[in-house]
Amino acid sequence: KNLGNSAGASGKVLHTGDIDVSALAYGAEQGLVVVSGELVGVSGSISARGASGADGGNVLISSTQRTVMTRSSLIDVSGDSSVGVVKDPFGGLATAGGGVSNGGTVVVWSDHATRFFGRILGQGGSAGGDGGSAEVSGYGRLQYHGSTDLSAASGTRGTLLLDPEVLNFGVGAFDGNDNGDLLADEFTHNASNTVLAADATADPFTVFENEIEADTNLVDYIFQAGTSIT
Repeated sequence: KNLGNSAGASGKVLHTGDIDVSALAYGAEQGLVVVSGELVGVSGSISARGASGADGGNVLISSTQRTVMTRSSLIDVSGDSSVGVVKDPFGGLATAGGGVSNGGTVVVWSDHATRFFGRILGQGGSAGGDGGSAEVSGYGRLQYHGSTDLSAASGTRGTLLLDPEVLNFGVGAFDGNDNGDLLADEFTHNASNTVLAADATADPFTVFENEIEADTNLVDYIFQAGTSIT
């Protein structure tokens, strides 16, 4: 799903609190959150969960220069997790089962460099529905040391797109850039909320087979690269 881009975005944006645009009623419209700027930092939470008959929402985090999501950051666009019978507010019979909806869509992007250490949840509904979709990309550079769960208890798990400039696949059990325990210094900010994030992103982006296999119950990976894949 195309959630737009950061073309022309300017300024520094820092999100440290809680944003909640989750659906509260049967069949409600999807919530939408867009955080965009020249430098973007997220250490808080964003929730755009679904409700019965209402899919999870859409979240776009994008920058023209640098996007940073810290270890404390969380984006949740999961489907409905309720159980039991839900009354249709539009006059239908009260037989719509709770917990039926799809996960939403998350895009974390930068025109230059993305550093992702947070969590994305886009699970399908507890009683039915597919997992959502997510993209974590950096047009110039990408560092991914977070986690993504697009599983579905009663549906099809969702897809995670990782799209760096250069992508290398490695054989064996090693720690690449897709998930691991390398130094993940939290970004800091001064009194003027200036995002200070070191541009130390690894290039090329390397992922090993054991790291992919460890997440096979949570996501289906899609890998793309701007220049080359080896």
